[in-house]
Amino acid sequence: MAGEERVGVRRWAVRSGGLLTTFLVLYVLSVGPAMWWVENRGATDKQYESLDRIYWPLLKLDEQSSSFHDALYWYMGLWYNLDTRSNLPPTQNRGAGHLWIV
Repeated sequence: MAGEERVGVRRWAVRSGGLLTTFLVLYVLSVGPAMWWVENRGATDKQYESLDRIYWPLLKLDEQSSSFHDALYWYMGLWYNLDTRSNLPPTQNRGAGHLWIV
């Protein structure tokens, strides 16, 4: 009985860890489509505020880690032409002081 319980607990832990990892990877990867949406569809001030709230952990990590910034900048370049940035207003009015997310 005890062996079966351990297997059940181990299986639950592995599945939970897998789901958490999948969620975190999808969360980070979702910033690309969000950036594409902002560029192609535009966004209201309220939507920018929502994006800032949703992605604040990535914004903080981007500010504190140059290697994360480089990786994020590369990934964002797959979704958005980072040389133009024409449709993205500065977020200075929104408290960040840089273009929304990069």
